[in-house]
Amino acid sequence: MTNYAVFLHGENFEIHYEGKKQAVGFFTTVHVEAETEEIAGHMAVEVVESDLVLSEAFAPGASAKPDLQIRVIHELEPDNKMKNTKYTFFAMDEV
Repeated sequence: MTNYAVFLHGENFEIHYEGKKQAVGFFTTVHVEAETEEIAGHMAVEVVESDLVLSEAFAPGASAKPDLQIRVIHELEPDNKMKNTKYTFFAMDEV
């Protein structure tokens, strides 16, 4: 297995942010171990989609359709066991 850092960009995630429910975007980097870059990307997306912080965005009846994109997949050195970064959120109305 190979270590990968996968940089993700999300938009239109309707969640409670800054005291109100609104559509937000975010950036995050997820560490995964996978056999290929393609599998690493899929695994990183699954990590984000299963995160309880973002679960509201996937609930039935959400008015915004979330969009999650893989921006960069970077192979790490075998001994680099980085931790996932926290989400860096921004309000979609600021874009």
